Amino acid sequence: MAHDSHSKTAADIILTPAPSNDVNDPLNWPKWKKIVAYSTVCLFAFLAGWVLGGISIGIPSIMEEFQVDLNDAIKGMISWCVLALGIGVSFFRF
Repeated sequence: MAHDSHSKTAADIILTPAPSNDVNDPLNWPKWKKIVAYSTVCLFAFLAGWVLGGISIGIPSIMEEFQVDLNDAIKGMISWCVLALGIGVSFFRF
C-alpha cells in the first residue's frame, strides 16, 4: 500500500521529520545531491580513521629517525592526533 508523503489523510503513518515543500529540505533534494552529501560524510569519516591509525606504519622509522624508544614515539604520535582532532573541531565549529 503506497502512501503520499505529503498527504495529511494518511494518519496511520507518522513521518518524522515531517516533509515540507521547502527546496532546502533534504527529503526534497534530488538523488544526486543526496549521494554527494552522503559521500562527503563517508569521506570525512574514512579520513578521520585513516589519519589516526595511518601513522602507525611509520613507528619504526620514527623511532630510528629521532632516536627514541617505542614509548616516546607513541606519546608523540598521540599528541599529534589530539592536536589534529582539536584543529578539525575548532575549524568546523559554527
